[in-house]
Amino acid sequence: MKRRVIFVPQANVQMRYQWWFAKEFPRQLRKRFSNVVVLGETELQTNTLERPASQHFSPVTSSITFELEQIKEYMDLPIEDDDILLLMDISFSGLFANVLYHTRPNNCFSYCHATARNTFDYFEKDGHSKFLAETAHSNRSLRLLGSKMRK
Repeated sequence: MKRRVIFVPQANVQMRYQWWFAKEFPRQLRKRFSNVVVLGETELQTNTLERPASQHFSPVTSSITFELEQIKEYMDLPIEDDDILLLMDISFSGLFANVLYHTRPNNCFSYCHATARNTFDYFEKDGHSKFLAETAHSNRSLRLLGSKMRK
């Protein structure tokens, strides 16, 4: 049986992952895997997310709507133990990682960046609790890629 990669990109929004990221990452994955599923791919191609309000770094409502669509697509997939899941952001909107407590393949990975530990980060005021939530998710459901989480 061939392994499948389930790629869960972040919404294409300014100051986060750019439009090319969601196209280039699956293209590179397809060089090594014959079956790559991109959750939210249709929405990514239409690129219809609204611009963020001035006080936000990303459009909150449409980012949540996008992630909810990804969750629905994921829940409709028959998940196999040898699937590989690659989640590109465990914190914004931050709903998808919770789904992995209910159904997940054996190999789940997430790219973790910054974890709100930077001064002037959007989540700076919530940095401590956000860091704990990300750590809890990663300890239970995910292997982290990217920056190391530190106590």
